[in-house]
This record gives sequence, structure tokens and C-alpha cells, in this order.
Amino acid sequence: MSLFLASDHFGYPLKKVIADYLLEKGVEFEDFGVNSEEEVVDYPDVALK
Repeated sequence: MSLFLASDHFGYPLKKVIADYLLEKGVEFEDFGVNSEEEVVDYPDVALK
């Protein structure tokens, strides 16, 4: 099973919480961004990745 995370800039805080939890549990995932709340991008653009 593959797990992917992505969000737009508004969803970044929640994505960060989820990513930290998965890392703590040793779950592997691929993060497609964004990497900060300042990195402004619309969610359809992230979904295309």
C-alpha cells in the first residue's frame, strides 16, 4: 500500500500534524507538499502531482 500526503496552504497545519503522527508510528509516505503556510498554491494544482 502506498500513502501520499498533500495539501494546499490552508491545509498545511493539519497535514503537518498527520505527517508527524505517521513518522512517529514508522509509517512510510510520500509528501507532495506544500511545505509551509507561506507556499501559496491551490489544491487542484497539488492534486495534479
